[in-house]
Amino acid sequence: INGKVFVSSSDRSYGAVYSNSVKVYDRSTKKVISRTGDNNNTRLVYLEGSDTELIDITSNIIPADLSYYRFNPDGGLVTHRNDQYHGDHPLDRTLVKSFPDGSGFITGSSGTINTKDLIYVRSLASAVSNSFSDFEFSEEGTIIYAAIKQQRKIDVINYPALTVAKSYSTAFNIFRIFRDGNQLISIGVSPTFPTYLMLEKINL
Repeated sequence: INGKVFVSSSDRSYGAVYSNSVKVYDRSTKKVISRTGDNNNTRLVYLEGSDTELIDITSNIIPADLSYYRFNPDGGLVTHRNDQYHGDHPLDRTLVKSFPDGSGFITGSSGTINTKDLIYVRSLASAVSNSFSDFEFSEEGTIIYAAIKQQRKIDVINYPALTVAKSYSTAFNIFRIFRDGNQLISIGVSPTFPTYLMLEKINL
């Protein structure tokens, strides 16, 4: 982003024991420009369409914790904000996606929605009573495609109303989904050969 690389590292040699493990590198010189962060080994997620905003979710703290960062074009830290809930709402570093406009993100099998200001909005599961394996968005962010692994289907959920408009069935248990224009690509797991990943395309 802007010729910079943002890395969540395991390096605890700078500052306090766990802090400053998020490093910003200049892509051309490979030199560290700045450092920040509260914990090491976090999952960094770029907030789509922003310039430049990221969140991270911890992997070494129970319950998981959350931080927000905004950087200037030179890679310097402008804003650093911490989670105020500390476990009140589910977070999952392995399942987190930004809304297309960067205004917020969705995380966890319950579909926890937060704003980029780290304000909890609501959870999809509270409205549609399902456990999810992945999410995608329409280009405008007004539709959330929510994959339900064991039921082998993808719900089309209107946002922010959280009404299910329709569902698409899949042949396999869904691991990940991606949107490519007017198609959803579902990566599934074969029940017969669990080490194989199966690809399905769904026309929207």
